[in-house]
Amino acid sequence: MVYMLIGLLFVLIFGIVQGAVYLISGTTPAKEAKKQIEKIKNSQGFIRFIYDKQIQLKKMGAGVLLKDHMTVSQWYLYKTLMAGLFGLIAFFISAGVFKSDMAKPISFMAAFVGWFFLDLFIRLKNKASNDEMMPDIMEMSRSVLYGKRGGQYIADALKDSVKGGDDEVEASYPGADVVELVNLRGDTTTVYKLADGTYMDRIERRFTYNGTDTWTDEDGVEWNEVVK
Repeated sequence: MVYMLIGLLFVLIFGIVQGAVYLISGTTPAKEAKKQIEKIKNSQGFIRFIYDKQIQLKKMGAGVLLKDHMTVSQWYLYKTLMAGLFGLIAFFISAGVFKSDMAKPISFMAAFVGWFFLDLFIRLKNKASNDEMMPDIMEMSRSVLYGKRGGQYIADALKDSVKGGDDEVEASYPGADVVELVNLRGDTTTVYKLADGTYMDRIERRFTYNGTDTWTDEDGVEWNEVVK
């Protein structure tokens, strides 16, 4: 009892002294707390943690399951809600249904599991999604590989994807099917004619042909055919 009174007296004296210091300094506990929070938010360690966690969430595909452009604070809010839900369910079952004396430890254990449940679930879901996309990724890799060896594979793929079997419409547009271009800066690229008469290169940049000797890209830069 004496120790409790001493502790309360210490807290009271400390509060009076701190209040007097704040009064002299022209500030308040709320302002000082806000300053400390801002200091923590602007610290390099905290910023690095946020960036790393944001990248990790993107890699896990958390936005696909929960919401797009999800922030780190929202992620931990979801984890807290999941932990609380697991803990409440475990406490209801263990204490209300089974009348167990171990209800609290079981609830804490369930909350611990709930805290990491979203991490595990999203990782498994992301792995399954990656496995499903692997054939498409392999096909795209082969397309790029063949494209680097001559470009004909990409040319055929682009033409087939937009052609729709209408050879007569495609033939009505001027220009060769595959053209090597150069601009005034000396940059070169190879473009492939699409069914609508426009051209596209390997980085999916669109070009418009004027029907004579000039191709214009999306940024308005003019290109001409390489003279061989």
